[in-house]
Amino acid sequence: SGSTSLTLNVTAAASTSISGSGSVVYSGKTTTFTVSATKSGTTLTGSMSVRTPGGVTVASSTVRSFTRSGSTVTWGGPATWAGKTGYRYSIIGTDNAGTTMKDKITIKVFNSAGVRVFYTTGPLASGDLKLTAS
Repeated sequence: SGSTSLTLNVTAAASTSISGSGSVVYSGKTTTFTVSATKSGTTLTGSMSVRTPGGVTVASSTVRSFTRSGSTVTWGGPATWAGKTGYRYSIIGTDNAGTTMKDKITIKVFNSAGVRVFYTTGPLASGDLKLTAS
């Protein structure tokens, strides 16, 4: 009987990032944001700062979830609301580079009971989201 040789080439998991800043107008009210999220292998990093139309700052330096589908990334994690802990955020960002459509963002913030306390969505009124993958 002969022998069989098998060679496996294992490559590290790809890195995917989305980042950007700008503004979005929803129901006539403007929200400004600066966001970033990266998934490199199993490591998630990022931050977000959002200023609501009411003047509240929502902030986080933690990413706990990250999924990508095409040019859209959904991510989220714990957040502070006007400096108070116990909140969480979810962001959906779409980089429409290379198309005639504007980039799009959806931002949701929930309190500790899971009740949504903030929501905005729409095409960017200003700014840019950039998706990079390697």
